[in-house]
Amino acid sequence: MRVRLAKESDKLAWDQYVETFLVAGNAANGGDFSGASFFYLWGYRQILEKIFGFEPLYLIIENELSIGGKSKNKGIKPGNQDVKPKIVGVMPLFIRGKISGKKLVTAPFADYTGPLIDEGVNSEIIFPFIQDLLREKHIDDYDFFSLQKAFADKSANFNSDKFCTFILSTNTSFEKILKTKIHQKTRNMINKAKKNDLHVQLDENFVDLRKYYDLYLKTMFRLKSLPLPFLLFRNMANEMSDKVKLFTVKKNEEVVAGILALAFNETLFIWSNASDHKFSNIGANNEVYAGTIKYACDSTKIKYVDFGSTMTNTSHHFFKKRWGGREMPIYRITKNPTVSGEENGSKFLNGIISFISLLPNSIAQRIFVFIFRNY
Repeated sequence: MRVRLAKESDKLAWDQYVETFLVAGNAANGGDFSGASFFYLWGYRQILEKIFGFEPLYLIIENELSIGGKSKNKGIKPGNQDVKPKIVGVMPLFIRGKISGKKLVTAPFADYTGPLIDEGVNSEIIFPFIQDLLREKHIDDYDFFSLQKAFADKSANFNSDKFCTFILSTNTSFEKILKTKIHQKTRNMINKAKKNDLHVQLDENFVDLRKYYDLYLKTMFRLKSLPLPFLLFRNMANEMSDKVKLFTVKKNEEVVAGILALAFNETLFIWSNASDHKFSNIGANNEVYAGTIKYACDSTKIKYVDFGSTMTNTSHHFFKKRWGGREMPIYRITKNPTVSGEENGSKFLNGIISFISLLPNSIAQRIFVFIFRNY
């Protein structure tokens, strides 16, 4: 058993491992939700490298198996041609912070990309390799987000009380979920949206991607959060179009609510959500969530909707909880778990965001890329 860095020649084997990964013990709502996602794919790595210049350090854990399937290296002589390495785990990492100080992180802009490891393989094997990377690359800090409790337990520096996601099983009809899972007040808002002639639609050709992004931009500025650049949205839609799903609710041809979701194997991951605050009282955002869930229910492939990372005890947490999914903690493993970006320098960040919101969009887009690339 060994850990090594993935090479370009590992691309196909890496994706094959991720796409077939399944851990029966990671159950959600009685299913077999694995935690593998779009963000583990090699294509996402290439998008981040191209736009932001992040340095990828993709870890592969491998064992040696004979072609006949006999494993554990017993009785195998050096140089035996019947032996080939077998991937038993992966973990995508990147180096960020060219100006602010280098930090080793799980996949940026993904809610969690901790290790995917075969059952029976001890995740503890990863930590010595990571420590060597930190020394060799002169990296000051690390920050990992993972669903895997077993991995978090190997580190003394983690917390699980600040972030979570909700996993909703969609292996049934939407009508049944509406009646048995979704909160009555949320159902009322869905009905209110329909009475006001608001209906969700799937934008298969991304015709309204720009309109959705403009709404996303306004939403992020309203929430005092730094928006991701349009370049990331466009590249994901162009280069991984079979997995990117854009759901929109329109009023007079204007997008008033939307979700950009990522379909991967049996899971539809809600990655981005935006809504016009003026339409919140008639359920525009509720309608787009309902339509996204219905799409998953109607699909023969999708079994789960992942609502994405949410800070606990916030209005977003309360909103997502009412859709009836199972709450799952996201474990944060970091060098200093008592300090986070949300707590450190937030007033300064709010000021920067307010200033950027006043700039022409073309200039703002360049600033977004610069900030995410270097900090």
